Amino acid sequence: NFLYPPICVLCQKSLFPSDPNPCVCPQCLMSVRKNTPPFCRKCTRPLNKPSDVFCRNCRHSHFHFDHAYAACLYTPAFQRLLHLYKYGNFTAARRIFSSFMIDFIDLYAVPVRAFDLIIPVPLHPVRQRERGYNQSHLIALELSRHYKIPYNPQIVRRTIYSLNQARVRSKQRWTNVESAFKIKSHSRIINTNILIVDDLLTTGATLSSLADVLKSGGAKEVSALTAAIAE
Repeated sequence: NFLYPPICVLCQKSLFPSDPNPCVCPQCLMSVRKNTPPFCRKCTRPLNKPSDVFCRNCRHSHFHFDHAYAACLYTPAFQRLLHLYKYGNFTAARRIFSSFMIDFIDLYAVPVRAFDLIIPVPLHPVRQRERGYNQSHLIALELSRHYKIPYNPQIVRRTIYSLNQARVRSKQRWTNVESAFKIKSHSRIINTNILIVDDLLTTGATLSSLADVLKSGGAKEVSALTAAIAE
């Protein structure tokens, strides 16, 4: 620290020993907007009208997951942090994201203890070699340890090396993940409640496709938990 004084990865300001996070300053953490009610009953996307029950996306799409929960909103501050996490080897951000998710779960009484198993959204082996790690795996592991829920990243594998979802249009995202997942061990998911963990929910195509495969393989309930959701 003497030779390389710690700085905030977002704004480059100096950090102090008293700062709660060793990588991001309090001001930048405060700029991350948390997801607050009123929520869509299906995906917890913020609603424009308190009288609405479902968001526009859920009214016009059929999702195979039962519920989706998102801790934060995909604002520019969160986007910069997520980009560093996924593409800049800033793996320490997993603790920041999992902390936001734990706060959301506890504040809104998300029934995570009703789930028998936590799994991450798998990466294709080629993508994982390119990146060096699965960002969803690191977050899911933090949540599994905190809530003491069994965790198994080997249940499902990704069989298709598809385009990065961030680089394709909204309508193409559904075909981009079609038939992308395959169950490796059916016996471990029969009649179980599964919580999928991912970094971001945009259209919901990836999570819906994975939930469909899990339910077809015998899972009873499949829901998702993400660090953020796009409005």
